[in-house]
Amino acid sequence: MRPKHMRTVSQLDQLRNHVPIGQDRLGAFVALASIPQPYIRELMQLIQREMVPIFHHESAGDCIYPWDWYAWLENALFCPF
Repeated sequence: MRPKHMRTVSQLDQLRNHVPIGQDRLGAFVALASIPQPYIRELMQLIQREMVPIFHHESAGDCIYPWDWYAWLENALFCPF
């Protein structure tokens, strides 16, 4: 059985295509509400463990930065501070 953190190429492609990168006058963002289960659960555990920044967007709710989203897709998300 594949460990949770190991996603297949097809799962990665599906997530890249399904989860939109939002953009407004302040910059780009990924709304956590747009990430499907079970991936959001796994991502939230990592966000809490690694203290990855989450910010609130006025219309999208809680968000992460796109570079953190892409890093998570590649199993490379961690917070160095």
